[in-house]
Amino acid sequence: AVKKTVSIQTRAIGSVKVTATVNVRPRVNGELTGVHFQEGDFVKKGQKLFTIDPRPYDAMVKQAEATLAKDKASLFGAELDLKRIEKTGSVAAAELDAARTAVAAGKAVVEADEAALNSARIQAGFTTIYSPLDGRTGSLLVTGGNLVSATDLNPLVIINQISPITVAFYLPEQQLPTVAAA
Repeated sequence: AVKKTVSIQTRAIGSVKVTATVNVRPRVNGELTGVHFQEGDFVKKGQKLFTIDPRPYDAMVKQAEATLAKDKASLFGAELDLKRIEKTGSVAAAELDAARTAVAAGKAVVEADEAALNSARIQAGFTTIYSPLDGRTGSLLVTGGNLVSATDLNPLVIINQISPITVAFYLPEQQLPTVAAA
């Protein structure tokens, strides 16, 4: 298909179709504390749309950071104990094995804490919802102050990408040769 001016005009019934539609839903649970657009607004990709109360998620991040710091300190102590035991050399094999096991367990706990911290940071990041595409917002289905859930079936808003847009129409067959010739 090519866009060009033709001298023939014909009337047809058609429909306009959006190229992409996104149902915006929350990925975390909480109170909706901010709506940063109006119904029917044009939004840009990456524009802030909603804010969910971040305080519980920030607290989870701080708790995960504290747990990681505590377990790193325990690992450091276990490593010092192992070095002392290895230095003395005159220690029972069971005691040496126990010290090595304590270090290995400490390393595993620190790795698990780092994963938990990463997960908490990701969850905290989901408290701000951004537009995934350029488009026009539909009806605002939830207002500030409402509790939202990641398991809600209804979206917060629907965004339709309208640039580019598609127009579908049917041309009567008897007019096709005339239009094709032009």
